[in-house]
Amino acid sequence: MDLLLRLLTCIEPPQPRQDVLNWLNEEKIIQRLVEIVHPSQEEDRHSNASQSLCEIVRLSRDQMLQVQNSTEPDPLLATLEKQEIIEQLLSNIFHKEKNESAIVSAIQILLTLLETRRPTFEGHIEICLQA
Repeated sequence: MDLLLRLLTCIEPPQPRQDVLNWLNEEKIIQRLVEIVHPSQEEDRHSNASQSLCEIVRLSRDQMLQVQNSTEPDPLLATLEKQEIIEQLLSNIFHKEKNESAIVSAIQILLTLLETRRPTFEGHIEICLQA
């Protein structure tokens, strides 16, 4: 998980970052992580996959806000927002083999996808800390 998040956050030049995103998407990283949030998998794997997917959503959306003139959409976010991925997450929730950890993890991912982020202005954190 740490390596994946480093790949997403530490590559700053736009073209190499886009190349890494495309490569991760070609390797089906999103689909693989969603498969881990299946009731047949272990709890710690559910948690790690869920955290990774939630961070991918947040990082991708933050990046979109920062680089609004980007010509290429984020392929990982686009994949995560596809109907078949959402259906797979819902299938994991309603699977006949009930597993609380898988249900909670899938719901966390769905809630993250439904989040709306408001752009923050600089100094916002400082104002909150001083109050």
